Amino acid sequence: MVGYAGDVLFPTQILGQYFESMDGGVVPNYLADSEAQLASLVSAIEIAARSYPPSIDHDFSVLFGMRVGDLMDSTFTLSAITFTNGRLANRTDHDIPEQSALIAAVGSGADRFRDVLIQWQARDSGGTSRAVYSAFAEHLVLGGDPQSGGPPQLVGLIRRGSARMIGVVWQQKRYFCGMEIAESATSSPIRWHNDLFELCDPGRTGPTQLQPLPRNHREDLAVFRRRRLPLP
Repeated sequence: MVGYAGDVLFPTQILGQYFESMDGGVVPNYLADSEAQLASLVSAIEIAARSYPPSIDHDFSVLFGMRVGDLMDSTFTLSAITFTNGRLANRTDHDIPEQSALIAAVGSGADRFRDVLIQWQARDSGGTSRAVYSAFAEHLVLGGDPQSGGPPQLVGLIRRGSARMIGVVWQQKRYFCGMEIAESATSSPIRWHNDLFELCDPGRTGPTQLQPLPRNHREDLAVFRRRRLPLP
């Protein structure tokens, strides 16, 4: 599972090519060795960067998460790797907390997002995945960073099987992998969540599992209000 920030055009292209090559058996898939998989990914990025004109900005960060093993014997890893001019500049291996919490935030909007998250963590929803995601959604709505925008994207790395993409209901529209989805394309067995991390049924006009706003989420700080989310 990967995420990226900074100069996103280059990693968008090379990461797509890398995982397509892995699915095709051209690039090894180190299912039981996160270190080998990360080294393979870094090598692929650096090799690809050499063929690009030096005038193109290749400064970006990649978050690489992986599960080793299955079910209750599985462990998770997350590394943040920073590239400068297409070359590995820094690597940080993050500890995985035992409870829901923010592990890493990268990109130009990271500091402003953390400011919003502090407000959510101080309330009765603190210490939950919902607080982290809702804070991120609120950060996007507030627009504090001119380089952050668009609908959020969700992916789940679970204890069995591959990582799962999760649909997002955002500003009364449906998105999957950042792409808006037409109404006729919502019959697949995909989980859908709104900006408050409520589980939504894309065929209905609202969440199927309501999660009220924290009682002490002051209105002068919140941009979200209790409402149903009519879908087109």
